[in-house]
Amino acid sequence: MNQTQVIFGSAHSPPLGLLTDEMETLYQSYYRPLLKVLYAHPRVRMVLYFSGSLLEWIEENHSEFIDVIGEMVKRRQLELIGGGYYAPVFSLIPKQDRIGQIELLTTYLRRNFGRRPRGCWVTEQIWEPVMPSSFKSAGMDFVFLDEYHFWKAGFEERDFNTPCITEDQGKTMVVFPISHDVRQNFWSMSPDRIQKKIESVQADREDQVLTMIHGIHQDAEDGTLDPRIIEEHMEKILGRLDSLIQEKKVETLLPAKYLRKNRRRSRGYFPATSFDEMLAYGSISALERYLRRKGTITSGVGRTGYYYGSIFRQNLGRYSEVNLMYAKMQFVQSLTAQIRGDKYRKQAAREELWHGQTHMPLWHGERGGVYFNNYRKEIYSSLIRSELMTREKGIFAPSVTNYDFDMDGIDEYLYQGNYINAYVHTQGGILFELDYLASPWNYLDNMGRYPEVYHGPVQEARGYDNYPRRSFVDHFLSEDTGIHEFEQMSFEDSGSFIADPYEVVGNGSALKKKTELSLSCQGMVNVEHESIPMQIEKTYYFDKKSIVVKYRIENISDRKALQYFAPEMNLSFISNDVQYLRLYSKVNKSKKVEIGPSLLDIESSTGFIFEDLFNKVKIEVDFSGEVPCWSIPQITEHLDRERWREIYQASTIIPRWKLDLEPGESMECDISLAFSPLPKR
Repeated sequence: MNQTQVIFGSAHSPPLGLLTDEMETLYQSYYRPLLKVLYAHPRVRMVLYFSGSLLEWIEENHSEFIDVIGEMVKRRQLELIGGGYYAPVFSLIPKQDRIGQIELLTTYLRRNFGRRPRGCWVTEQIWEPVMPSSFKSAGMDFVFLDEYHFWKAGFEERDFNTPCITEDQGKTMVVFPISHDVRQNFWSMSPDRIQKKIESVQADREDQVLTMIHGIHQDAEDGTLDPRIIEEHMEKILGRLDSLIQEKKVETLLPAKYLRKNRRRSRGYFPATSFDEMLAYGSISALERYLRRKGTITSGVGRTGYYYGSIFRQNLGRYSEVNLMYAKMQFVQSLTAQIRGDKYRKQAAREELWHGQTHMPLWHGERGGVYFNNYRKEIYSSLIRSELMTREKGIFAPSVTNYDFDMDGIDEYLYQGNYINAYVHTQGGILFELDYLASPWNYLDNMGRYPEVYHGPVQEARGYDNYPRRSFVDHFLSEDTGIHEFEQMSFEDSGSFIADPYEVVGNGSALKKKTELSLSCQGMVNVEHESIPMQIEKTYYFDKKSIVVKYRIENISDRKALQYFAPEMNLSFISNDVQYLRLYSKVNKSKKVEIGPSLLDIESSTGFIFEDLFNKVKIEVDFSGEVPCWSIPQITEHLDRERWREIYQASTIIPRWKLDLEPGESMECDISLAFSPLPKR
């Protein structure tokens, strides 16, 4: 009797940024029962991928788990496969980082389990054709790709159980096709359905193998999963596999053994793609529906209007926030490459960089991805730490430099100081990154509100953002524009300045001071249904722990200008819950009133105080004079496994100076922003 060959496996890379108690809950409710059941069925062999960061946490908190894995590896029940230590999107990181991350995990597995992995797990199945040469250079011989990838590569369904060879630059590796049905539905599949799937494979063909690799249970990351659910389900599936093995109907193979047994393989080339369900979240239909109802989206930093096709990289055009994280990775990578003469500092900086290359904030799917601010915060914290390691003591000096940071073909202006980083974009003259280095924390990594394919009329009515929600975004508003219209983005900006290019005074290369940046823009403002020209001169002054922005607004038309000038500021915190954030409005220089996180129209204020209790940082924002202000919490809404989630992204404050300018007249105002440690209470 011929036995059906089965590769059974599990792959796991939980998001970085989970709190210790969240990881402990995940371990107790999911990982522990998973291994417990497998250990009780020694005849069932299994392939396992755990990211290095997950193994690191388990080793530190539950070393007995590592001991059990080691025992199962020795008795050849488990084959551990490699991959990226921090589960990166391989296609978005340089080749040397792909190799470095794989080698880091390989070293960990060899040191702790005595075996060198031969296989590589591809994070989120995000594939590009150039990957095989990188993987092979890192010592990998095989990967696993979903049946969907085989279908996209032109394979027939009859070939979905036959591994093939792929190649890049003359370097080849084997690709195992993962059962799409099992991967998607494993946690709801009955033993009968699993057995039927096995019986569909041709047992008389030596090259046929059913590869069943599942991921984490969909409820495991919520902290609500009963461990009995995992234990009972795994017992049913492994019990059935064990019975089929004893009846000699099934042989569970480890990939290395399959490769030794089978040599002849067809060749295949796989296009750039990912999980089909991930790509579906960026369907073009969301954009089409939004444009039909609302009109064209205003161009913004990194925002081009592109949605997914089959290429994961289109995320960089779809979400400006993803593009800016990617840009930060590339920028910091270039800094680490410049370290000379100190290999230990260079390696430490590279490992922090790799930590910041984790995949979770770089996509949007049913698990949220980029919409979760704690994932984005984790990336930025690592990248900022890596950047600080690249600075050589005694040589680094604060300065403003011009550099095409976001890869749009136009230079941005980056202030890098000892206490803060502040990055300015010439489009709109906005501040698009603000790092407080002591934390380390980017206070401008907030996520905007985008139209998504699953949104309906309720979400559309709440409004989408049609420009980047950063800081010092220069609005002109009519007197009848209210806070609710602004919150829902149903207002009409009277000015053109949020999309207009600002020119750097001194042409960038001849800045007056290394800690000063002057910008100028001539735009149009709609006054009583007529567009008139206005001039904004805007200067950023960077100090140790503060930024001052001075505005000069001049009416260069031949008619009177009566408007409100409203520069928008956004600051992003871990949460707007009072245990993490306290917000105050300044009545005058000596008095403050706590206002909380809700939508609020403030009649008069001289500034705001943010107490970031998570980072123990105080941020004071001061205005020149008393002005009416709006305070608006920025909330995104997305569908997470059939449950709607509202996630806080940032706190928005908008001072409004009333302009009453005759032709040739001007008005000056300024805003300052200062950081300091929060006093102990």
